[in-house]
Amino acid sequence: HSHSVICDHRKSCSPRSPPCLVSTLSQAHYLPNCDRPNLLVLVQARVNRIALRQSEGENVTATHVEFEYGGKTSVVHAKKEVILAAGALRSPKVLELSGIGKREVLESVGVPVVVDLPGVGENMQEHIICGSSFGTFANCPVF
Repeated sequence: HSHSVICDHRKSCSPRSPPCLVSTLSQAHYLPNCDRPNLLVLVQARVNRIALRQSEGENVTATHVEFEYGGKTSVVHAKKEVILAAGALRSPKVLELSGIGKREVLESVGVPVVVDLPGVGENMQEHIICGSSFGTFANCPVF
């Protein structure tokens, strides 16, 4: 899988040499940690769902994440926490597939309801930025 790995513990994590990713986010969070032996970043992996365990009362705990990579379904178990950061469109989808969302929506597609949270997936908007710039010719009057 080395062609899909941004960086793992076997490779140098210099910001100037591939396969490391360079951006503001990577400089702040990824590069300082990319030499850790317990970190493996897979490009093109897709999360299917977060498995949840409901304890007594209303406490819900994420136990593992199920994902697809290279045509295979895999599982990563959580020791402490799961951070969902899949963007404005994909995060609500992952939550709903995991059983967190509006009861009517989840039940209509056969997803067991773990947390009835009606706001998930509602009022979704992709924030598209459209920039425009204009120029003039030297001999063209501007009104």
